[in-house]
Amino acid sequence: MRASRTSSRATQARFAHEFLLTRQNAKPRASWRQFARENSYPHT
Repeated sequence: MRASRTSSRATQARFAHEFLLTRQNAKPRASWRQFARENSYPHT
């Protein structure tokens, strides 16, 4: 990885943003269970 091209702060911000998006797409099992319970999914 080259830190000279982009500032480390911008890289960290971009990584954090992508990480948050990934967390939203693939949620932990506990959160998914809570989400399913709140939305009353029949298959839990």
